[in-house]
Amino acid sequence: MRHYLFISKNGDSYPIAQRIIEEGHKVTFYNNELSSVGQGIINVPPIRAKLISPEGVINRGVVSLLLKPEPDCVVMDMVGKGFGKLAEELKHKFPLIGGSLWGEHIELDRPYGSKVMKLVGINTPPTFRFNDYSKAIRFVEEHPKAWVYKPSGNECTTTTYVSEDGDGMIGMLEYYAGEHDEFELQERVYGIEVSSELWFNGKDVVNVNYTMEEKRLMEGNLGPQTGCMGSAVWIGTQKSKLYREGVGKIVPSLRKVGYRGPIDLNTIITKDELYGLEWTARFGYDAIFVLFEMMKLPINELLYGVASGISLNVSFKSKCGIGVDLSVPPYPLDIKPKLYKGVLIQGLNKHNLKHIWLFDVRKDNNRFLAAGNGGDLMAITARGDEVNGYHPLRDAKRRVMRTIGNLEVPDVMYRRDIGDRVFKEQETLTRWGWL
Repeated sequence: MRHYLFISKNGDSYPIAQRIIEEGHKVTFYNNELSSVGQGIINVPPIRAKLISPEGVINRGVVSLLLKPEPDCVVMDMVGKGFGKLAEELKHKFPLIGGSLWGEHIELDRPYGSKVMKLVGINTPPTFRFNDYSKAIRFVEEHPKAWVYKPSGNECTTTTYVSEDGDGMIGMLEYYAGEHDEFELQERVYGIEVSSELWFNGKDVVNVNYTMEEKRLMEGNLGPQTGCMGSAVWIGTQKSKLYREGVGKIVPSLRKVGYRGPIDLNTIITKDELYGLEWTARFGYDAIFVLFEMMKLPINELLYGVASGISLNVSFKSKCGIGVDLSVPPYPLDIKPKLYKGVLIQGLNKHNLKHIWLFDVRKDNNRFLAAGNGGDLMAITARGDEVNGYHPLRDAKRRVMRTIGNLEVPDVMYRRDIGDRVFKEQETLTRWGWL
């Protein structure tokens, strides 16, 4: 039995910790938010002090408490000020996955991430950094194209905006003025959006997978941007053009910095070109849960093996899967009204919980309740098989919707079109030679 220490920024990885406990291992789970997420479901240390302050200052007293007893593996689930610094300290003492100062830099500092892409030979759309909205407005007036607005750092994704023309972006810049200290404008590129992820153990790539994610709250890509409303995931190969021209080019850099964990490159693909958009140098939610649903290898073995530099044979029950996110208001807004705290979630049982990854949920007297920390309740996942000649993704979607149909949550929100665009776009990418 191993002891896994999870150091979580907001509680995102607690469903992973839950699975590792079910696999027979000990887990210490610390959530820096000190929220009620997971209460009654997973044990948390009785520490009521923040490990890392909003300014990135590390509380050494909390570090000492968390390291007693010493863990066999440390799992860090998110980037943010101070988390990368702590990861650099701990990785010299314990096998560690998911956190690094370099990963924090490459993801949160978008211009630096674009610079790294250019250095390793990945095409990027023109990107410009601003901290003055009036200057950005003048820039768009001089360059009246379609632009994408992205806030810097690990900010709420609801302000990300994709314009159809210069006038549209100017209107949003006027509306956003003063909301963020720093932001980027990236020239919009038209094509197929797909993410490529590799898992790296410090020496070798142990797995490659692809994701098509939907971020808009409502079907048909309407409504505000969210963290994720659902994903389709399928297994990739290092031989594909998509890997070789994209995320595969970062491997020498990963060896140089000693990175261990998953790293994802979000891209736009045209018939002849790949454009890198941004890096995710950590666990990617909710796609990671779909990947784990498909995987034969126990989750703890993957995390420990990657953290320890062990060569792994990562095999899968099926080659593709789907995940659908379930939420209640105020999601995706970053507010905490009392109305939805304590809402009863019915239908969860021992048979379907293996396909359900709980986030903003707690348990009280054997009743599952919304914990009231943002409203992002859970992800429902399923793997797909080829049934009666149907595409495996159709089978995965059928299974996901069956699980959702057995749940009862007041005012629940989810998308029924997750995966629909994947059938056609996979065919197009294959015809173009990328897959």
